[in-house]
Amino acid sequence: MEATPDGNLKAKKFIFTTPKTSYYAIDESQFVGTQGGTILRGRNNAPGGAFFYGNPTGIGTGMFAPVNLPHGAKITKVIAHFDDISVNFNLSIKISTHAFDTGAYTDITTITTSGSGGYGSIENGSLNHIVDNKIQSYQAMVSVVDLSNVNAFWQGYFTVIRGISIEYTIQEAD
Repeated sequence: MEATPDGNLKAKKFIFTTPKTSYYAIDESQFVGTQGGTILRGRNNAPGGAFFYGNPTGIGTGMFAPVNLPHGAKITKVIAHFDDISVNFNLSIKISTHAFDTGAYTDITTITTSGSGGYGSIENGSLNHIVDNKIQSYQAMVSVVDLSNVNAFWQGYFTVIRGISIEYTIQEAD
């Protein structure tokens, strides 16, 4: 640590005695579609959330949002907030990495809703992933699981993502 001419202290980094817990929030406005279709969001179209409209279910179909966490952070928990009143569909919420060298996607966690209950939240609190922004990026992906196996259209406001909270810790700050 050094003193600057104006009397302030300057340090190259700060190390916390215990890990500092922070949260990264993703709301409905951050999602974009993966393969056409329309994302309806907000109070009038989706009750406080977003859903994909006019696109069939299937691999790679849905919405995604970037996840921008500090390099070296440890992801410890993901909490998904949703409305699921469908008996034919559930939501699948994934946090994934995208490797720059191979282009491969790897899921860190997957949360799946179980319909017909309305608003709910599910958390996965057993995570221990260290963020490495040098070799990969991160994203949240929301899609529907078709329980009837008919590859039907996403059923609108019957399955709505309200938001995702990612809990992470950092040991030091630059």
